[in-house]
Amino acid sequence: MFIGISAYSAYTQTYWVKRGSDGKEYYDTAEQIAAGKTITAEVPYAYRIALPWLVGKTFPHDLAQGFRTYNVIAAAASTALLFQLLLAFGIRPGTAVISTTLYVATWIGPARFVYFYPEYVDPPYIAIATGALLLIHTIRRRFSWSLVTWLCALCFVGAFVRTEAMLFPALSFVVVNFSLAGRAEGEEGERPVPAAAIALPLLTTVAGLFLVRHIHMEPRRVIGQEGFWQLLQNKPLFILPLSFFLTFGPVIAVVVYDWRLLRDMVAKHGYLFVFLGCCFATSYLGGHENERYLIWAAPVMFLLIAMALERHERALLRSAWVFVGLLGAQALAEHIFFPIPDYSLAVTDWSYTVTFGERAWGALNRLFVIDDFAWNLFSYFGSRPFHALLLAIYVAFSSLLMLYLWRIERAHPELRPR
Repeated sequence: MFIGISAYSAYTQTYWVKRGSDGKEYYDTAEQIAAGKTITAEVPYAYRIALPWLVGKTFPHDLAQGFRTYNVIAAAASTALLFQLLLAFGIRPGTAVISTTLYVATWIGPARFVYFYPEYVDPPYIAIATGALLLIHTIRRRFSWSLVTWLCALCFVGAFVRTEAMLFPALSFVVVNFSLAGRAEGEEGERPVPAAAIALPLLTTVAGLFLVRHIHMEPRRVIGQEGFWQLLQNKPLFILPLSFFLTFGPVIAVVVYDWRLLRDMVAKHGYLFVFLGCCFATSYLGGHENERYLIWAAPVMFLLIAMALERHERALLRSAWVFVGLLGAQALAEHIFFPIPDYSLAVTDWSYTVTFGERAWGALNRLFVIDDFAWNLFSYFGSRPFHALLLAIYVAFSSLLMLYLWRIERAHPELRPR
């Protein structure tokens, strides 16, 4: 599954960004490491040194290929780890394959985005964070100091991959014993993690952050928070729900509909929602490309998606129209039919369109990003009117889907989750 979608993306994604935005800083860092020079890339990008160091040491003559190679490997690792995480939570193998495929197929996921934007460091972070959550779940059910040691090692290494973002799984572990459900209602074999172990991953992450800041560098610029408030003022609130739809697709409507599932998961596995909350807050507060940050929450979101699909599969499969409609809407949202266009392209200005066909094509291109207007894939950039229209379409589709589930499960109690 991963090999097929990855090969498909490599074949169809003929345009890729060279040294774009933060990618330029990672490339410069790798180039300076390869040449044995002092790192002068901008901070905080220069602190995310693990992947640029690896690329500079092993692909000194083809840095772009080095980033692409290691990020594809990391994407494959995150796919395998997500699948194992789903199985660890009791998801049936068939449902786990479906949910993992949704992760691999989405345009912003590392399996596909790497062929458009190879020079970035998120794929290794997603793999490490997914592995950390899998370890936390295992530790919670079957505590051992060796597993805690592995978690600490992941957190320490992750601090050199994506610096402060590695705090998210470490903070999740701090609340690993928190449960509103009570131990009697928890999973079989679950027992409290000793207090002496809880803070260790956080401490090792902080130690990694301290060490990476003491690597000799001469950054040409340190990016501060000068534009933070201006960024927030330019972010309309409607991009919060839109970013979820653009990242995970309309299938999240099934998760929203099953509020009991969300309630029970928060009660039993609050640490997962600490991680999700950190990723969500970063997506809105951390920069312009919300979806690039929100995909970090893939292990939690696709776990919830798998659970919701498994609980409502009989209702969804009862109507071929509903099933095919959801499948088609999800495929469009994941941009599976089209490669990501060149950023420099833009659809024809409305003032130059004359015929109905030209206007219709321009509207479709702005809504679904077929071969132009790539910035509309991101909720912060692109056309705000068309983003508002797209959100309205997502909300309308999701509302109809939830209404169908409510009516069919009310009329047929045997279809309700067991």
